[in-house]
Amino acid sequence: MDYNGTARTILETLPDTENVCYLKAIVYARTDRDEEAQKYFLKACELKPSLWHRGTLDPEISWLIKHYQLTH
Repeated sequence: MDYNGTARTILETLPDTENVCYLKAIVYARTDRDEEAQKYFLKACELKPSLWHRGTLDPEISWLIKHYQLTH
């Protein structure tokens, strides 16, 4: 089942903590909203720099890093 829409709806009601931003990045990447995914991934990394390494392990975020040549 595809729960990305439901997850996005819930996440959009929460304050932008590092974990919420990271999860938003994943959901946006899964739903082809790459601009928002990049924005929230970079914001998550600003709040918690160690999430950069975590992003290299998640397929959706790893793809964003490589495809858009993101740097931290």
